[in-house]
Amino acid sequence: MTTQDEKRVSTRRAVQEFLDRERPKRIGRLEMAALEKAVLDRRGRVSSREALLDVLFETDLEIDRAVGGLPTDLRDRVRTREPQASAVSLIEMSAEYAAARRASDDQRGSDCRRAVMRAKQRLRRTLARPNLSEPKRREKQELFEWFLVWLESPEIFPDWIELRLRALSKTR
Repeated sequence: MTTQDEKRVSTRRAVQEFLDRERPKRIGRLEMAALEKAVLDRRGRVSSREALLDVLFETDLEIDRAVGGLPTDLRDRVRTREPQASAVSLIEMSAEYAAARRASDDQRGSDCRRAVMRAKQRLRRTLARPNLSEPKRREKQELFEWFLVWLESPEIFPDWIELRLRALSKTR
């Protein structure tokens, strides 16, 4: 019988235990269902799919798009920690998205959009933290708006962000 204290492990640890035990070659629907059950059994509560994917994205495992996977080269390419890195990564994703469109590679274009949406979701979770300082909240809210603009019009984002950064530098 497992005690409550033994069940109190992090999502990261529970996922790693599953990966060490099962050694999946890839994560598809069946593997994700088994992972979700294993994490629930180990932690005694459900972890969000996003939390599981956060840990899985740190591995080299192929993760099926059907369960939220992204190609390994797009994982964590979009930055959310600080404004300059966010701007650069979103400009790079605009170029990647445009290249996919020119090549009529709808799957790659969709992957680019999903990578940006995933980063936007991370920002949303950050903004939901009640203990986030007001200056940090304003910064993250600004970044969140950038992600909305990118998702609306990735083609014009590089020009838009240049103008936006110029306007912000004048107000400081």
